[in-house]
Amino acid sequence: MSDYFEESRLRMAVLSADDFKSRKVARTAYYEKFVKGWKLITCGACNGSGWYDNTDRHGRQPKCGNCEGTGKERVSPEEYKRHLEVQRRINESRKAYL
Repeated sequence: MSDYFEESRLRMAVLSADDFKSRKVARTAYYEKFVKGWKLITCGACNGSGWYDNTDRHGRQPKCGNCEGTGKERVSPEEYKRHLEVQRRINESRKAYL
């Protein structure tokens, strides 16, 4: 099951639970899966500005669709580890080039 459907299912479980304890169990499951450990990194589409580089026909820059104009994107702990590894390799190659 994809993460989107899993997140939707857990949110519905929180909303449809009858008593406090079952809602708390559902909230805890949601937190453990989709909040705990997630990191904010600079958006790759807009490079952290929150706006695209191009302009529309009226001369305005549209907000970034990837990060919704915040300049940051939320990534899971696994994706964050991969991101750090890629950044480390980029920095090593820059040092070797200089």
